[in-house]
Amino acid sequence: MAFKLIIAVMLVFVVSSQARRTEQRNRFNSVGVTPMYTWITYEGRRLYCPDYTEVDITQQEACNCPFLGCMRQRECLAGRAHCWLNNVNYDQNNMVDSDCDCKYL
Repeated sequence: MAFKLIIAVMLVFVVSSQARRTEQRNRFNSVGVTPMYTWITYEGRRLYCPDYTEVDITQQEACNCPFLGCMRQRECLAGRAHCWLNNVNYDQNNMVDSDCDCKYL
């Protein structure tokens, strides 16, 4: 009986430590930055900015035109993408494709 109890306690310990490790890895891979706006309109689509500013840095998806529009930054560089604003006086409620440009290396 004591042997089963020891095995059960060890199993709970291993599972909980693995869950903690996975949660910690996900927390450090995800980076959230506070956007300048809550909503923008890009190419006629209404976009919720926190969806574009909470990114997984292992995927390196942070650099795109909606990200720049939400953050009100002039340019970004992430992974193989380099994006910049052509029009720094863009209207966040009517952002068009010509306001931003991206190059993918």
